[in-house]
Amino acid sequence: MVTWSFLNEYIGTEVFFIDWSLRMVPISLLVMIACSLFMYFGMKPDPSELKFHGSKEFYKQELEKLGPMTFEEKILGFGFLSIILLAILRPLYVDFLPFAWLHPAHSVLYLCDNIVYDPF
Repeated sequence: MVTWSFLNEYIGTEVFFIDWSLRMVPISLLVMIACSLFMYFGMKPDPSELKFHGSKEFYKQELEKLGPMTFEEKILGFGFLSIILLAILRPLYVDFLPFAWLHPAHSVLYLCDNIVYDPF
């Protein structure tokens, strides 16, 4: 989000997040494939490290220790999803609602200020 905002300021025009993301998919796939090949062939673990000592029950116990999601966690999850949706769907509403507070970069600041630092 920060890089996207700097890019918009640098070139002087708005690049929609979805356009930027779609243009970066081929490069991202190439980098992921290269990293995967490097990790598979170049980073072989010792045979003693191949055993995994965790079990399904261990992770179930750890998940139970966490307990249910709190109200604050739900609010922050909703805020995160809202910001992502605002960024992705901006081409659909930018012509109809050109308000500054609907810009995804500004909505991050709004969310952090009003929900995280000044809760209900």
